[in-house]
Amino acid sequence: MQRRPAPSRRCQWPLALTAMAVLASCGGGSPASSTASVSVPLPPPPTLVASATDMALAVAGQARSITVTNTGGAAALNLNVVTSALPAGTSLNASTCGDTLATGASCALTITPGATPTATPGDPAPAAAVLEIAGDNTPILRVHMAVVAYGSVHQGGYVFAIDDGTPYTGSIGGKVAALHDLPDQVSWSLSQLGVASGLHENATAPCHAATDGACNTALIVAADGALAPAASLCDLSTDGGFSDWYLPAACEQGYDTNPGFAAQVCGVQGSPLMDNMQSRLVDGGDLAGLSGKSYWGSTSWSISPMRSILDHRFAANPFKDAQAHYIESHVRCVRAFKP
Repeated sequence: MQRRPAPSRRCQWPLALTAMAVLASCGGGSPASSTASVSVPLPPPPTLVASATDMALAVAGQARSITVTNTGGAAALNLNVVTSALPAGTSLNASTCGDTLATGASCALTITPGATPTATPGDPAPAAAVLEIAGDNTPILRVHMAVVAYGSVHQGGYVFAIDDGTPYTGSIGGKVAALHDLPDQVSWSLSQLGVASGLHENATAPCHAATDGACNTALIVAADGALAPAASLCDLSTDGGFSDWYLPAACEQGYDTNPGFAAQVCGVQGSPLMDNMQSRLVDGGDLAGLSGKSYWGSTSWSISPMRSILDHRFAANPFKDAQAHYIESHVRCVRAFKP
């Protein structure tokens, strides 16, 4: 009688099983003690990463681009981009992102801002637009996006300066004024301060004192600390979770209608020297609650720089005045935001 060969046995196992587990699953016994254990790892799943997860754009400004890259070990399948709360007039171009994004491959999302901001200027709690990018086999990648105008609330304050000349692969730059004044009016200084002598409106070194409040504040705080409460309280502020607040310079606060002080330095209403709080937050409507009050700046008066400081009266006809350093006045801190 002819013996039939025993039927062959087939076994299947996950790729990541060790050789010992494979032998056991196939009915083989224990391997020799000298046999090495071998593990075959699974490739990492597809993972989408964005070049920026927050993007700020200027109303009617330049288009900006976000690069999405698949850093995983497998292709992302059926890629899809969904937007929510995109303001009217703003468009998204995802034409370089096809249905499939291979491992290591990238594609670009281009956002072109329209003339409508994401939130109404002056709204203290704006909601950002959201872009969601995902494949059938990937987690959702979210990018928060804001189209901002003068007076929009962004990064802790009211936007009064916009720099749309930054690289298109990142956000705009600019400056914001804090949402609120310091709780109390304070003196500019508690003594006659020598540091102020180099910070008058015509000074260009060590700071361009009429335009660079951040430089002014750093020098004032380094020299006098708490003896200069207006500057030091801004320097110590962590308002909105940011720690780079400073006391604004004369021209950051605004132009002047009083020819006796800084009118020639900071310009006039129709032609201010630079973006400023008066032009962007008061003249078109009092978006930040500044109007009708006088505020310390970080620029002194060249006629008597060790005793007199230029303050700014926000109003329909704003003016700067030279005040004795020891009197008390309002303070509104500002900060620069960068891409």
